[in-house]
Amino acid sequence: MSLSDRFFADLARLGQRHTTDPAIYLGVWCVESGLKPSAVNPDGGARGLNQMMPETLHALGAPADFETLTGEEQLPWIERLLGAHEQTNRGPFLTAARYYHANFFPKTMARGSASDAIVVALDAADPVERAAYAHNRGLDVDHDGFVTVRDLELVLERVTAGFSDAFARLERAVAALPRPGVTWSTPRGSPRGRGAGVAIGAAAALGLATLSRRRRR
Repeated sequence: MSLSDRFFADLARLGQRHTTDPAIYLGVWCVESGLKPSAVNPDGGARGLNQMMPETLHALGAPADFETLTGEEQLPWIERLLGAHEQTNRGPFLTAARYYHANFFPKTMARGSASDAIVVALDAADPVERAAYAHNRGLDVDHDGFVTVRDLELVLERVTAGFSDAFARLERAVAALPRPGVTWSTPRGSPRGRGAGVAIGAAAALGLATLSRRRRR
């Protein structure tokens, strides 16, 4: 199922509504599903662009066969979950790594957004966190027993390298936004003004290899 021009236009407007660079969302979905709305993870049944678990879909009132919806049809349900994540984050997302943390394992977001903040750990006291690590060892880039924010940044850099066309399509949709246009600010030093805190544009330019991983909330 390919992504339509309407999807990118709707995604740009979603970013406009949430005062967040929509490239942040797109980058995380590259990792989660390879931008395939039809993606289903056989290990637990996560579905769709942002890989929502069946219990999450049920809580949102979304269709159980979420993966049969088009990308633009999935966006309203993703936005509902995004609203909850923004409450936990205490505001819009400024980096792709922080949004990835929220989408992957929101229980530990209170640990902060510093590079060394632990998202999940091999030896965590919480068995749910230990299980999340076990199912996502591929995210532990330096193999130290912890998935940190820095690990998520590295994964995002590597995976998004293969999706330069999608980011180009989103940039065109952002350029065509109706008034008030862009509503988010771009921190100084962020590459190409996209994906603040994660070098999405730079990664695409470097052509880094895609990092395979398994994920589980």
